[in-house]
Amino acid sequence: MIQAKSAWHNGKAVTSENPLFISADKWLVGHKTGFNLRGLPKAKPLVDKTTTPSQPAAATKGKSKGGSKAANKVVDDDDDDGLAGIPETGVFLAREDIEELFTIVRTQTKLFVAR
Repeated sequence: MIQAKSAWHNGKAVTSENPLFISADKWLVGHKTGFNLRGLPKAKPLVDKTTTPSQPAAATKGKSKGGSKAANKVVDDDDDDGLAGIPETGVFLAREDIEELFTIVRTQTKLFVAR
């Protein structure tokens, strides 16, 4: 059974009145704990977190790369995404499919998962 419908933008819940709702990640939350239907997560850019050998160490000293350095490793300081540390779980559908389901499925709709 679908227990709730929620929309998330940068780790914060948004309502349908919010202008960010259109681009928010939509979730259909199941009655069973941990069962969610949601869109595929947006791809994150690949960032090389190590210094290349051709780059001298002195050239990178004092320059920030968007994170703090600890033991020569860049630590991600992603303040924009409150869900960054939470593992991504659930049943993932294409974003356009979850958008369509989000509009037509109501809460308390019975859900059957068939193999």
